[in-house]
Amino acid sequence: MSRALFLSLAFVMGTTSVASAQVEDACTSTRPNRATGPTQAPILDGMLGVARHACPQRELSLAGDAYLIARPEDFYGNIRISARLSGSYPIDPNIEIWGSVEMLRHQSILSAVSTQYVGLGYLTLGTTGVFARGDGRIGAIYGRLVLPTAIGLDRESQPLALEVGTIGEWKLDSLFRLHAWLSAIGSVGVSTLAPPLPRGGLRVGGGLDWTPWEWLSIVVEVGSGFGYRDGLDMLSAQLGLRFAFDALASIEFSAIYPFVGAEPGLAAAQLALSVRGN
Repeated sequence: MSRALFLSLAFVMGTTSVASAQVEDACTSTRPNRATGPTQAPILDGMLGVARHACPQRELSLAGDAYLIARPEDFYGNIRISARLSGSYPIDPNIEIWGSVEMLRHQSILSAVSTQYVGLGYLTLGTTGVFARGDGRIGAIYGRLVLPTAIGLDRESQPLALEVGTIGEWKLDSLFRLHAWLSAIGSVGVSTLAPPLPRGGLRVGGGLDWTPWEWLSIVVEVGSGFGYRDGLDMLSAQLGLRFAFDALASIEFSAIYPFVGAEPGLAAAQLALSVRGN
């Protein structure tokens, strides 16, 4: 009798623990300062096409990013270096507002007629809304507006851009997370001197986040873009290294290598110092 009771209790406790594991929230973490979701190295201006994370959180981040194009056969090079301040705030558990500004942007174009720009970059505003959550999964939609604040960079036409996307994340266990995203991007030129030249495209990608130690996550991703510059804008390999400390601060390194497509580039990278909290 006592043995049967013991086995029954063990079975109930086991099934309860399995159920608890299945319904663990995708946004819970032993270190709330740890970044989740896609890597953040930008290719297009104003972070256009960079997928957002799904979990609403308070965040303040200072980042430096760089993008390099080199085409020696065409005697052309383009170097962009930016210092970026970003922040986000959850106005409720399922809605987050966020934004970023390039406080300083340095861009040099090396060609037959070389140019250089130093000044304010682009201002980005956005919001994220969670539409599904449960069993270690979370799904959200996000929108991004890129405002033409880099006065003097594009003298004849200032680009105004918009992105609408969806992101899904799945916490498999304490070591592994999956994420995937799909977004539509578009832009028009704002000018009295030049035509608007509207264009649009898609961004699709996904990746794996592995946390071998509590203080380190390694992210590998594949990204793609279609229709914005050409039929195939890019296929890219992306890498992220995330260091979460005992305090609220963390450091994240992101890099992207577009190895095929019409969006040329040797690589883009970002190094960010962030303070986060739930």
